[in-house]
Amino acid sequence: MTGVEGALLDFERPIVDLERKAAELRRLERPDVDFSREIERLERKAARLRRAVFAKLDAGQRLQLARHGGRPQAADVIAQVVDSPMPLAGDGVAGDEPSLSCSLGWIEGREIAALGWQRRVKRPGFDPAVALRKARRVLELAARFTLPVVTVIDQPRRPLAGEADATGDAATLEAARCLEALLALPTPTVAVVLGELCSVEGLALAATDRILMLEHAICAPAPAEVAAARLWDDPLKVAEATGATQLPASAALQQKRVDEVIAEPPGGAHRDRDASCEMIGVALKRALLDLGRRDEVARLAARRGRHGVREV
Repeated sequence: MTGVEGALLDFERPIVDLERKAAELRRLERPDVDFSREIERLERKAARLRRAVFAKLDAGQRLQLARHGGRPQAADVIAQVVDSPMPLAGDGVAGDEPSLSCSLGWIEGREIAALGWQRRVKRPGFDPAVALRKARRVLELAARFTLPVVTVIDQPRRPLAGEADATGDAATLEAARCLEALLALPTPTVAVVLGELCSVEGLALAATDRILMLEHAICAPAPAEVAAARLWDDPLKVAEATGATQLPASAALQQKRVDEVIAEPPGGAHRDRDASCEMIGVALKRALLDLGRRDEVARLAARRGRHGVREV
């Protein structure tokens, strides 16, 4: 899937306009009509403008990119990277939460378990406690059958105001249980951040051996709207909160919070979702192969150490 998926962002509009003009000229070409020089000029101009714009993105623009509706979702990554995925559903207590996609499948001939947050779900509510119980069941299954685990992280839609209080305590408890299960898992574990990592639910699936991050993904201690409400008592001060709390992928790599930043197609992952998933797949396979060669005891100790677990 290529092209501009979802809404066109203001700062990318001039770039896309040039690309569309070049594409239109290419469509109009005939054996006796040659627009190749003009097409080449437009494409070079678009490439220069893209480099200039993306070299100086501000925090608000990075947030827009990370939240773009056309970016790959967990289901896209699992479908393209995992062979013969078999979906898993249900938390064993209250039912299922479709915002968390879970599957068993194969990567490079080895069976794995894959879990991923879906940013957009077609339902009015979101119960993170149910989703995290579902995740814990899959992690327990992976431990029982010694399956490597891949987690795909993007900030799911937050509960409505009236739902948040009812689910908050239960979600925090389930997140702690997920963290405990993931830290104790004896098999290789890899997390991929697609868009935003800024919630307890996301962190619950990020305590892995390796953390990979798409180029325009971001980390933050809380969603920008929540941070604005807490820091300024004004949920509309999203721009200020974004600038104060956001950690882009490049900075996360410099600070050694993540292990690898995965390059996105020119203009962002939403411009070519399939190519983005392919790049994610290459990085995932490389990480799993490397981790599989390491001593289990040393790998587990390194994982627990990087996530602040002190051995007694």
